[in-house]
Amino acid sequence: MVTQCPIQPGGSFVYQFRLLQIGTFWYHAHVGGSYIDGLRAPLIVKNPNPPYGKIDNDVTLTLTDLYHEEAPSLIHYYLSPDNTDMTGGAEPVPNAALINEAQNVKFPITPGKSYLFRVINMGAMAGQYLQFDQHTMTIVEVDGVYVQPYEVQQLFVAVAQRYAVVIQAKTNANQNFAVVASMNADMFGSSMTPPGMQPTVRPPLSTRWSPPPGGC
Repeated sequence: MVTQCPIQPGGSFVYQFRLLQIGTFWYHAHVGGSYIDGLRAPLIVKNPNPPYGKIDNDVTLTLTDLYHEEAPSLIHYYLSPDNTDMTGGAEPVPNAALINEAQNVKFPITPGKSYLFRVINMGAMAGQYLQFDQHTMTIVEVDGVYVQPYEVQQLFVAVAQRYAVVIQAKTNANQNFAVVASMNADMFGSSMTPPGMQPTVRPPLSTRWSPPPGGC
């Protein structure tokens, strides 16, 4: 209701725009919390000659926080006088952390190859810590801007933030490695923690997994 009316159910709207910047971005809806319920996706603009040199594969990794309730009811409670959590007015706590909108995703890798992971936090509330077991991340892009390469063991990715990191796969083909993403629990009050909350997701960097016949 700012630049246009909402797109009606069953309707369509075509966006046309010029791509003036290379990098890692994302898009999402702006009405009624629908982006929290899943109307969101990466928007990647690739550079054929990136400053960090040649890599073997380009992988997108999204971080999100899952709510078991749909966004309209969560927003209604958050804004209502009935919201007495903590000192009043606290945001609803997510039920789980997700990578690529799931908890069972796998990242097949080939030993010795290099990978560019485009990391995007498309969540509603939770910042997340991300690390690759026994692998160093070399940051090459932050929020769509190239940076001087910088090595880290862990990233903190706030909501809407984007990073691009280079991972050099180990030469050992006999071991899988965990990708670990954990929601920042310091943002949540203990009295608001949902029963059975899953704050961490651990999909594998798999050197021994291959897609089934016919593709993924």
